[in-house]
Amino acid sequence: MSANGRFALWQGLIIISGLFLTGISSWLIYQGEIRDVNNAMKIDVDHRSEVLARMLFSSVEPLHVMAALFENDTPPTYARFNKHAQRIFSDHNAIQALEWIPKVQLSERDGIEKKMRHLYPDFEIRQRGLDNSMVRASEREEYFPVSYVAPIIGNEKAIGFDLASNATRYASLIKSRDSATEIATASINLVQETGNSKGFLVFLPIYKTTFNKLIVDKNDFNEHLLGFVLGVYRINELFYKSALTENPIGLELMLYDNHSSADVDLLLRDISRTGVDLETDISYKKDLPLFYSRQWSLVAKPTHGYVGEFHSYIPHAVAFFGCLLTLLTVFYMRMIYSQSVRVQKMVDDKTRELSLVNQKLKRISRTDSLTQIANRRCMDVFFDKEWARAKRYQSTISVIMIDIDNFKQYNDFYGHQLGDECLKSVAQVFSKMLGRPGDMVARYGGEEFCLIIAHNTDVSAIAHKCQTSVERLQISHQMSQTSDYVTISVGYCTVIPQQGMMPQDALKAADKALYLAKDNGKNRVEKMLFESGKQAAATLIETND
Repeated sequence: MSANGRFALWQGLIIISGLFLTGISSWLIYQGEIRDVNNAMKIDVDHRSEVLARMLFSSVEPLHVMAALFENDTPPTYARFNKHAQRIFSDHNAIQALEWIPKVQLSERDGIEKKMRHLYPDFEIRQRGLDNSMVRASEREEYFPVSYVAPIIGNEKAIGFDLASNATRYASLIKSRDSATEIATASINLVQETGNSKGFLVFLPIYKTTFNKLIVDKNDFNEHLLGFVLGVYRINELFYKSALTENPIGLELMLYDNHSSADVDLLLRDISRTGVDLETDISYKKDLPLFYSRQWSLVAKPTHGYVGEFHSYIPHAVAFFGCLLTLLTVFYMRMIYSQSVRVQKMVDDKTRELSLVNQKLKRISRTDSLTQIANRRCMDVFFDKEWARAKRYQSTISVIMIDIDNFKQYNDFYGHQLGDECLKSVAQVFSKMLGRPGDMVARYGGEEFCLIIAHNTDVSAIAHKCQTSVERLQISHQMSQTSDYVTISVGYCTVIPQQGMMPQDALKAADKALYLAKDNGKNRVEKMLFESGKQAAATLIETND
């Protein structure tokens, strides 16, 4: 073979070998890139699945905290239920609502509805009608109505809704009852929701304390059942607070509920925020831990941009741009971190300032700005609470109404500045006379004051002491037709609250006594017997003046 032939042969071999090696190298590099994409996507999705799973299980733990309120087989008051719920919401902001769902027999329905109307005036056990509106629930053997819900704002539609009227909710109720454990429902449209976002419920059964959960008879489970503590969750809230990062990374995430191999429910689909088309040939699926009888899965598909981050054409370019990108990323992350620290400090400072302002506003809202004693609004709240306490323990509670005699003439003659000083002096006298937790003095309005006194049958002495103490101040009042000094008229009423009595009736009785004192010449003390607005039988405390 001639030299030209050998050269051509070697030339051909080099071309073929070069093309072959180029093809093999390109194929190997491509396969490596595909593996890198799958590994990176697996790490991202596994991490998000783990965080989402932790969020799901931690959001159910507060149900056991609420269950402890039922340890004496008696539901707590709504105030206590709401107080514990608010504490939970401060630590678990992904919970939409916490509810108490008692078991109500048909024979108990009217009584429960009447009892609940002291919390919700329009309360009735309801269900969804054919037009999706809320209507009165039809008769059935037992109901599971929403009796307590916290927070109430945003969840008003759920009040009174009978969970037994919905097949999905009722099936989960029965399953939870018969297994004596938490059960999560399939995805549902929440009663509180007006949009199309999905949610789910988690039921925790509450049994009587004498119930032995080792018993396997389903009838015993139902017989000893008190009701359910219910957690309401929005799937998108849980997902966005756990599975997503602040910056988009180029993944489309889909959350599924796998009822069976043939029945898969798409719970949520988060389209990539990068706006780039998907790589339809690549996907990754991660099953979450079994979540109270539900098997959820997170499926991810990358975008062209996500895959493109792993492409390389020239090794040296990849090394160069990789180092540059690493440096830029570190610089960017340091910049973002520094910025986040500054922002967090600003948020903390503003939060502290807001807290101080809120405390000041709360104090202002309860105090009369002139006399620095309780105002009418604060007194109403205090009186309602003490009235309920007196009614529960069948103890006495008294109302003393006081009016400064001829105060308008005092203002007109001495001026409003001295009039204000007079009000403050009188208020200080009353404040020093009361010191027990069950007592309060408040400015009722203008020159009127009101004293609330609990657990004291000698109210007449206190009323007369108020009268004499003001006289001892010897505040000159030349325009008074009663005395040369500022005096007061006092009217009071003492009662042991009974069924059917209202706090307003006691205030009216004391007010009538006050006007009787003014009509009888002022600067005196009068007592008025209590008269219930509903003419209920009253237990009166007779006190000799």
